[in-house]
Amino acid sequence: MGWSIAAASFNEQIHSLIYRILAEVDGLKGQDAASYTGRYLYHHLRASSGFCAYAEGSDEPCGIIVFSPHELRFLFVDECETPGEIAASLLEHALSSMQAEMKSTFIFSTFPSWKGHLGQDLLTPLLRGKGFTELHLLRLSVPVDSEVLAGHLSGSALEKLNEQGYSIDGWRSRDHLNASMELIIKNPNALAGSLVTEASAEAIDWLNDNIFIDECGREAEYPPECSSTVWHKDRLAGVLLCSEKGWIHQIAVEYAHQRKGVAQAMMTRTYRALKVLRTPAMALSVYQESPVALEWYGKLGFSPTFEHSVWCWKK
Repeated sequence: MGWSIAAASFNEQIHSLIYRILAEVDGLKGQDAASYTGRYLYHHLRASSGFCAYAEGSDEPCGIIVFSPHELRFLFVDECETPGEIAASLLEHALSSMQAEMKSTFIFSTFPSWKGHLGQDLLTPLLRGKGFTELHLLRLSVPVDSEVLAGHLSGSALEKLNEQGYSIDGWRSRDHLNASMELIIKNPNALAGSLVTEASAEAIDWLNDNIFIDECGREAEYPPECSSTVWHKDRLAGVLLCSEKGWIHQIAVEYAHQRKGVAQAMMTRTYRALKVLRTPAMALSVYQESPVALEWYGKLGFSPTFEHSVWCWKK
């Protein structure tokens, strides 16, 4: 089978292809798939570039890759005789196109539901061959009414924090944006650390997109009663961003203030707020390569709900 690669134009054909992929791979049907596809196209593809693969003699794409300067957003190839070759060619086109813009790191997330299509079975050797590093991200959750959680997040954590000269306040939307970004960059996860190595301004823009914009492209809300900032002598020592639905999007503590109960106090404050709101569970993601964090969350009663891979590639 012959095939060719061409720059993608996000038209009705591309919309139909992504709709079909979501229906087949993620099991979304009817209006659910249509609604999710619309949000996906709007948020993830609106500022992206892409390439499509076309089988010889066909106007319908048999593969697609979508990317931004920092992130591979989408990669899919139909079942055919040469899916690996098509995927490799699409990835090569994307990397070549990005070289001029990208100054630090390129990332890509893969999910278990993609196995059997262009999933991890095919992507793993392809990405490793290109020098990507694989990180394993675990989604953890715990019921808010968990006795284990209640036993660890008592009021004493907040009292001890105050006794040590710290003050804790609610997150005020973007009022503390610059200070919190500085803290997150100082104490980065593996991906943020790579991003800021060469281009901190671009890294901040990228973090803004991922932390402060929701899947529909709207400003993400972090109610001040659910989210916290911790201060010590007018310096930000810790930040926790949590939605009213219980999703902890970011938690970071300045290195000099770690192991002093800052994280536990922030979690206690979030836990109390979510109980009042009757939110059923708290959830977050953490790297398997962070054993200290995993142990701490385990003591609070968090347990894994699913795992996926994040691939990091440096130019």
